[in-house]
Amino acid sequence: MLKKSMSARDIVGQVNDTLGEEFNLRASRCIGFMLDGCAANLLALDSLTQHIYRKSVGIPCFSHLFNNIGTRLRFPDVDEFLGKLHTLLSHSPQAKALFREIVGVTDPPTPNHRWGSRYERDYLIAMNWPGVVKFIEAYKSNDDEKSKTATWLRSELARKRNDGKDQVLVLRMQLAVLVDVGKIVTAACIFLEGDEPLLHQAFSKIEKFRSQLELGNDGLFKEDVALPTLDAVIAAGIGQGDDFGATADLLKAEFQDELVPLRTYAYDQIGPHEDAERATVLKYMEAARLIDFTFMRRHKYSANEVRSLAVFPFTSEEQVDKFLTEKDYYYVAARVTDRDYDFWQFWQDHKEKLPTWFAVVLDIALVQPSSAFVERVSSTVRSCLVSSQNSCLSDRIMAAALIKYNRGRDRHSLKLRYDKEELAEEKEGEAEGEEEEGDGEEEEEEEEEEGPGSGGASAEAGVVDVDMSDGQ
Repeated sequence: MLKKSMSARDIVGQVNDTLGEEFNLRASRCIGFMLDGCAANLLALDSLTQHIYRKSVGIPCFSHLFNNIGTRLRFPDVDEFLGKLHTLLSHSPQAKALFREIVGVTDPPTPNHRWGSRYERDYLIAMNWPGVVKFIEAYKSNDDEKSKTATWLRSELARKRNDGKDQVLVLRMQLAVLVDVGKIVTAACIFLEGDEPLLHQAFSKIEKFRSQLELGNDGLFKEDVALPTLDAVIAAGIGQGDDFGATADLLKAEFQDELVPLRTYAYDQIGPHEDAERATVLKYMEAARLIDFTFMRRHKYSANEVRSLAVFPFTSEEQVDKFLTEKDYYYVAARVTDRDYDFWQFWQDHKEKLPTWFAVVLDIALVQPSSAFVERVSSTVRSCLVSSQNSCLSDRIMAAALIKYNRGRDRHSLKLRYDKEELAEEKEGEAEGEEEEGDGEEEEEEEEEEGPGSGGASAEAGVVDVDMSDGQ
């Protein structure tokens, strides 16, 4: 599936063949799919969950989603500036050393993955901006390409924009916005990259994300997003008499406008409304937080809240009734448990008194809001197996690894042995060939010395020698 592009129909066929024929998994035992949220995957998911695996849920990757939300905020000037700066630093040990000397920190690595790396780079540059400017002004190189890059960076810092603002100040403000928004987006991405069960915590994180971006219920964005780093940069600049070409309020309004595409995309995907693209998954998340004992600790669930667990296709009406029966004990147990108590330990402690809740906890824990979870088998094992099962699996994996290692060594040793034997045979053959050539030359010399009458005797002697060497 990874080696070729597949349509939704192809994906459905491949998944069904793998689960049904290779793994012999009954459709009723499949409770969920985790996937990247590309169009073909989503179409395939609809077919799988609606027609074949009807007791399963589908959770597109929310790590990718939050990353896509963050990419809606782009400042071409900053992207070009930072791109050239990092090219210079990555190709010049001299530049790295000078950067460390002037700025006082190690040069930031070029972002090589989506989770947090861009924010870390932007944060380091933004927080050390005066030193970065001094570094660019001080850097010199005899290399033509590096010298051209440094010259361009200096000219960009000295440029006056058409709107009357100094480019150096605009770059600093844009970086500040990237830091403020990046902190919000990256926190969500990093949370979703965790190893522990996350679905029961995800809805609270999404609610916090909505409030930080001030998405609201109607999508009109009446409230501004808090941008503390930008506010500090503007206040410091205006306080020092810098010519921004506008008042602080106007500048803040301009950057709020830059956030509209990002906020619109976030609202369309995960906004608090029924038409959101991920509305179904958000309902799963909202229901899943009922298994979080710290949520029950804050308030006792109503009957309607408990019935919301029926949104999961793998729960039955009979189970919902049992949830209601066990609810009071769940509330008492949660109330007397410290909020920092381990999630899994709480459910292990009370699984005998809360068997129905414990069963659904095991199912929900398997469904993660990030496809990265599937890539880490050890994470899934940690959530699914008890300690004895985990130890048994670890032993089998180690044994399999040793067998594979030893087989590899055997094959390697065998190959080396064959190679040595072949080499020895070749050398022996070459030696015999040289010896035969030497014998032939000696015979010719003897024939020339003894004359034609002595050839028969020599030939006969030669035959006898050969026969004797053959054991005859």
